[in-house]
Amino acid sequence: MIMVSLLSACQKNDADIAKEDMVPFTPPTDFQWEGTYIDSVNELAVLSIELAGNGFLCTISVPDKDITNIQSYEFTAKPAEDGLGLEYTAGSHTSYLLPSAENMSNGVTTTDVYSDGTGRIYYLDGNVFWMDEKDNAGSGFIFERVEEEAAASESAGE
Repeated sequence: MIMVSLLSACQKNDADIAKEDMVPFTPPTDFQWEGTYIDSVNELAVLSIELAGNGFLCTISVPDKDITNIQSYEFTAKPAEDGLGLEYTAGSHTSYLLPSAENMSNGVTTTDVYSDGTGRIYYLDGNVFWMDEKDNAGSGFIFERVEEEAAASESAGE
């Protein structure tokens, strides 16, 4: 009998610990996914999330430093069944090779890389992360929301 009591107490504690471990992944109650985010690591990648029907249209643009190549990812995500972020299937990846300034007449070369990507957008401690299951393209990015007021004041100042 004592063993059963100890076992049930341990199980309860494990469940409590699991819930506590997930707290950083839980957005604040007033958190809205919609918005524009920039990668705080390299400050090049941009994530845009827009409300689209029952889901969210997500677009991620990742240019190289010289802006000669842009990797673009697009997918419609829905709230994950486990309540942790947004998940998607049928994500597309398109590569854009931009011509050099000397060869502008060559135009942009577009390559459709894939259209069967899967993954998730999730919240962690005030930032948004992208977990791309197809080719791990989301690793290394930490997205921070671009504040609407800052964007509006920059536009007004131009």
